[in-house]
Amino acid sequence: MFVKSNAGLIENVHVSGSIRATSGYAQVGTVAAVNETGGIIRNTYSTADVSFGGSASTNLRFGAFVGVNHGTIEHCYWRGYTYKVTSFAGENNGTITGCVLGGDYGKSDAEMKNPQTYAGWDFDTVWKIDADMNNGFPCHINERAFLKIPVEGVTLDAERLFLEPGQTAALTAQVFPADAWNKEVVWASSNPTAASVSADGTVTAREIGDTVISATTEDGGFRGECRVSVVIKTSELALDQHEVLLDAGDALSLHATITPENATNQTILWSSSDESVAVVDGGTVQGLTPGKAVITAASEDGGGSDTCVVTVRPPASERYDVNGDGVCTMEDGQLLAQYLSGHSQTGLTAETADVNGDGTANSRDVTDLLQYLKAQAEG
Repeated sequence: MFVKSNAGLIENVHVSGSIRATSGYAQVGTVAAVNETGGIIRNTYSTADVSFGGSASTNLRFGAFVGVNHGTIEHCYWRGYTYKVTSFAGENNGTITGCVLGGDYGKSDAEMKNPQTYAGWDFDTVWKIDADMNNGFPCHINERAFLKIPVEGVTLDAERLFLEPGQTAALTAQVFPADAWNKEVVWASSNPTAASVSADGTVTAREIGDTVISATTEDGGFRGECRVSVVIKTSELALDQHEVLLDAGDALSLHATITPENATNQTILWSSSDESVAVVDGGTVQGLTPGKAVITAASEDGGGSDTCVVTVRPPASERYDVNGDGVCTMEDGQLLAQYLSGHSQTGLTAETADVNGDGTANSRDVTDLLQYLKAQAEG
């Protein structure tokens, strides 16, 4: 029961559950054992089950709603299961106004769902009868469990899909808020020839083409969309270079090959792991500052990707100035040659002697330096 003894106000309450009484209890009801003098129970309903399993006694008072009423009960109803309990109140010495007993010993379900059964009840601000709420029986208009919380929107778990003919994909519609009363959506395809969609959001690709798969809420008509392209997908993407050296300030071009050649979407997405070192635009890599960056080329349809490690080195004018006097001359070449010959007084290190930036100080560095000087002289 909701309370044992009520001497105050019980209002706008819904009681559910079950109670089984024995002869050890004098008064039993699903809402209150006793509604005392001055006690008020108003606009309350009970769907709790109540039964009596003891021996009969003139001192026992069992009611579906209250055991004994000395106060006021108004605009309340009970509807549940009862056994050996046949009255709204086991004993009534107070006032019961506009109350309705349902269940086995009261009005039928059809009568309980009819607003005319509840003469004088406030169906504008307190009560509501709706076939989709509380199984069509009266409930409180602000009782959240039975409110028709309106839909505010819907989103799909994917906004873009690339499928090949014959492939399927499952889309999920998320209707919000989470407790919206009607989360049903209607699925549709703008071009079923390209791809169709079933009632549960399963997309089936059929022919090369594009379509928009939509989910529209029954409540409010909100719409979520996913653009689907039925394509021949990329199976592989390969770059023509995978490790390159690049001077800061210079640029080079990387070329990507897509397999198969007739892949529908030939768009390549380029990116750099460190845009402070190097940036890429349409395959053209621009060196910015010394360091390493991984350039990634990925097919837009997700079918393949490849990478190239770009090592950006200082400009040639800085790298080949091994003696640090601000210019590159034959003196730098001689100093580098001396270091490589084993002279210990050059002031160079393995790092500064690696003027071409390939990771090793050797005769190739001298050759590159001399070629640089030749190009400068001829230029």
